[in-house]
Amino acid sequence: MTANALSSRDTAASRPSWQIFRRSATSSPSSRGGNFTRDNYQKFPEMLDALLAAGIDPARLGPVQFSPILPKSGVRDSSSDCCVSCGEPWLMEAIVFLREETLKRGFGVEKPAMGVCMVELTNNLVVNYDGTLYKCPAFMGWPEMAVGTLADGVSDYSVSHNLDIWKNDDCLECAYLPLCFGGCRLLPLLNHGVINRVDCRKEFYDTTLERFILQDCRSHTAKSGSTTCHGPSSSAMRSKVASCFTE
Repeated sequence: MTANALSSRDTAASRPSWQIFRRSATSSPSSRGGNFTRDNYQKFPEMLDALLAAGIDPARLGPVQFSPILPKSGVRDSSSDCCVSCGEPWLMEAIVFLREETLKRGFGVEKPAMGVCMVELTNNLVVNYDGTLYKCPAFMGWPEMAVGTLADGVSDYSVSHNLDIWKNDDCLECAYLPLCFGGCRLLPLLNHGVINRVDCRKEFYDTTLERFILQDCRSHTAKSGSTTCHGPSSSAMRSKVASCFTE
């Protein structure tokens, strides 16, 4: 659900879509989120305010996660207001901003955690309407990225999808490897027409990770009634993150 949908069209009590969302949000704990662009991310706090105004208790929701919209599947368009690189300055600021606004209103957020592209997961497949198999939903607009069919089974995609591309010296020596493992495979495809490099997220985490953790620290101390929040240095924080996944 988008910020525009909630803040301008669907927040009226009579709107069916709003009623469905409200019932689902109050019936059982679950995660909620939305997708933003460079032009609309600043409107998303309006959606959070609309949830509170509708009487939705943040404690009833799981973590609220906002993610950038990627270009239309099968289309290479770096001029759009969608995300085409995790290193875009606007994206890093947008994610920090939305995370802060979400926490300020009492909603939970996703914590930095181990992540890997589903391309690397052997048993993860996406089935298209015609039975074609893909390794990621984002590849479904790219016929050349199909890895087989329900009728014929899965073919060898190790070259086309450049499996284990993160097993290089730069990645293996990076403290952020457990959070990234080479990033999203779609972004190199969008930008270069082939998965021939990693979606390096070092700049992204250099810019955002300390701020994420300090946000969590401030939110925790506010809820616990503490008056202080001491964060470690950036280098110490990166080492700690890495050790959490390697010990």
